[in-house]
Amino acid sequence: MNDLSRVITFCAAIALAGCGEEDPQQFIKEGKSLVEKGDVESARVQFKNALQINPQLAEAYYGLALLDEKAKDFKSMRRSLLDTVRLDPKHVDAHVKLGFLQINEIEKAKEQVEIAFKLAPEDNNAILLDGQIHLLEKDYEGALIRASRVLAGDPLMVEAIWLEAYVFLEEKRYDDALASLARGLDVQPDNLELGLLKIKLYKAQKKYDEVNRTYEELTALHPEDKVLGYARLEILARTAKEAGPVE
Repeated sequence: MNDLSRVITFCAAIALAGCGEEDPQQFIKEGKSLVEKGDVESARVQFKNALQINPQLAEAYYGLALLDEKAKDFKSMRRSLLDTVRLDPKHVDAHVKLGFLQINEIEKAKEQVEIAFKLAPEDNNAILLDGQIHLLEKDYEGALIRASRVLAGDPLMVEAIWLEAYVFLEEKRYDDALASLARGLDVQPDNLELGLLKIKLYKAQKKYDEVNRTYEELTALHPEDKVLGYARLEILARTAKEAGPVE
């Protein structure tokens, strides 16, 4: 092989190597773009492509966690979040979401919110996680303080409105709870969590006509939710029982 042939062969090898070294960040970028377009399955492929090239990418695991959250696959979501914080211990959003997933293991949730506050003391989602913990511990004043703190900066954040309304419900401040829920539903009329809390409020007041009407509205907005449909049938049966036999 002459010198020219060696140069050509060497350049070809470099070119081929360059083609094989795809940038995993491009896959992550494309994955995020696909999520915004609603193509979650293609987005999942892109995040996994990134991890095949470099399995140490926290942001790719976090992307998968968000997709698992949409699919309500919380077991897979937890694994992806644990991988995220393992690779990037300063990933605030991952710590907060992990805390919400572990909310029933309250000491673990407290560990996550403590980490989040050290990294970002003013993070609204971390404050709300802390508020949820106070709610579970029946510290209603503490929960309300945290909801109010978030709402002072973002009065339309529905997660904070939900927490505020829940505290009012627990304290039997029904008018205040209803006003909070109305404010939240003005922002997100199809928000399932706010709608379910509204039903809980009406149940507490034994306003079964309002319960049934709210179920009708929610099932119309979420026709694919079978649990919601069964719950509505249950409340219809209870209402009929309490009404007694027709004379």
